[in-house]
Amino acid sequence: ERSERLLDERLMVFKTENRGYGLKARKDLKKEDFVGVYLGEVLTYEQSLQRDAEYEKEGRKDFYSMAVNDVIVDAGRKGARVR
Repeated sequence: ERSERLLDERLMVFKTENRGYGLKARKDLKKEDFVGVYLGEVLTYEQSLQRDAEYEKEGRKDFYSMAVNDVIVDAGRKGARVR
């Protein structure tokens, strides 16, 4: 897919020492350059707390969630590479 190819050409996923994974640009980005789409499940605050507890019980150390207005987008299970 075109978006995945662009990700590989312009961005690099890397493992950090103590924060899970990160994303680096392979070259300088200009203001308003498209980077990627943050995808995931839309959850209420209460659902996100329950999900966090499930992740902890599973022993997961990396959490991929982002607050947008009154909802949480959890990219942990159904996210794209850019999360």
